Amino acid sequence: MEECRDCGYKGAPVIFDNEREYVSFLKNLRKSRKDVVSDQIESGDDASVENKGCDDLSVDEGAHWHHGKWWLELLIAGLLGIFISFSSVYRNVSIFGLGVGVIYSILEFIIFFIFILIGIIVIEYLIFLVVNHLKKKKEC
Repeated sequence: MEECRDCGYKGAPVIFDNEREYVSFLKNLRKSRKDVVSDQIESGDDASVENKGCDDLSVDEGAHWHHGKWWLELLIAGLLGIFISFSSVYRNVSIFGLGVGVIYSILEFIIFFIFILIGIIVIEYLIFLVVNHLKKKKEC
């Protein structure tokens, strides 16, 4: 039996046709868990509820951290990469000549673009983790 790291579902893998079905599944899963917890509380089985902890009982409906909106990161990385590589074109051309200097500047742009994009994504993901952790703490 497999367990989903995002929502805690245990069972056979479930494939959804779209995001709306996935969100509906998460809401129903959350509702069924709340029903189980309230049944345990009513029956006097508080120990099993306390042992689960807050993180196990809550379902994050925004389980996907990015939602596929990459255009802003690409734009920022592209502009910074262009700025950095254009600022060094004169240096590259004066050191290596026109042909090799332009090729080095293009390669420099590609390298800076990739590193800046990775840096933006890592920072954005870390911010997401902190905000998500604070939301879970607030729910508890």
